[in-house]
Amino acid sequence: MTPQELASRLFFIVGCGRSGTTLLKSMLAAHPGVYLPPETFFYSSIRPRFPGGEQASSDQRLDYLCARWWMRDAGLNRARLEEQLTLAAGKLPAADWHTLFLATLSSLTPQGSWQAIGEKTPAHVLVAEELLEVFPDCRIIQVVRDPRAVLSSYRKVKVGTNEAVAVAREWLAATAVHQRLREHPRATLLHYEELVSDPEAVLRGLCAHLQIAWDPAMLAFHQRDEAGYAQEQAHHAATQRPLFQDRLEAWRDELPVQQLAILESRLGERLEDFGYQPSAGLPRVGALSLRLSHWRDQAHRLTVRRGRQYLKRRRALRRLAKPSGEEA
Repeated sequence: MTPQELASRLFFIVGCGRSGTTLLKSMLAAHPGVYLPPETFFYSSIRPRFPGGEQASSDQRLDYLCARWWMRDAGLNRARLEEQLTLAAGKLPAADWHTLFLATLSSLTPQGSWQAIGEKTPAHVLVAEELLEVFPDCRIIQVVRDPRAVLSSYRKVKVGTNEAVAVAREWLAATAVHQRLREHPRATLLHYEELVSDPEAVLRGLCAHLQIAWDPAMLAFHQRDEAGYAQEQAHHAATQRPLFQDRLEAWRDELPVQQLAILESRLGERLEDFGYQPSAGLPRVGALSLRLSHWRDQAHRLTVRRGRQYLKRRRALRRLAKPSGEEA
């Protein structure tokens, strides 16, 4: 499939981290006419961290893209990528990041009669408006989850923050985009809680949004043969189990009162704007508590998260360096 053909079938799954975007990806990927590669982090990590600047050559961008461990793990092939860029020549802007993104997805997409091709990187919510503008046929699926459950989820996995003030900042940024896109005809918003409680109804609605036929295979997403994520992304393992609703309110017993109070104090009316009721009887949060939460998050980022990312990269590179077929 050429980059131009892919652009006409393109959709994005976005939202705040730990909001159920991977679950939704797993469900949609179980549809026989839908393909989603592993997360590309294209607009959240690759484009903004590219050191070459806007005047860099196409070769420099290709070198940088193909060197990212997660792209290598996804099976990105330089020769195949260049072939896709050749197919786009004269029809899409050369050496353009958006053209390179389409060529990357085309390179990763296997042969097939795909009705829709998607990409799931939660942080792409921050460029959702740009994506709708540069890809005039694309669809955006936004996932929102109770931010208290988001915080509780973050505190149980070895990825991202574990502080209320940081989760509030991320959730507010994502929901600000959701609010601006509420009336956009090519954007739709779904609640994680509804997806878990009534998956068939939600998925039927998404099929209509993507203009594809409903297929019950999406409800058997957990029976897939391939994980759909790298070995180093074990925090997505729950998507290989059946749906369960008994955890929707688990945050009530899991979150420390002070973290809950900090979170809700930062969210303000936005919590109710998205249908979530504030907690009663929370202690007052002072400026010192907010500063301490911010400082703890910064310390965690510098001393824990950076180390985790470094070790994840090292493990992935060692695994990718092993001969094909050898145990990782």
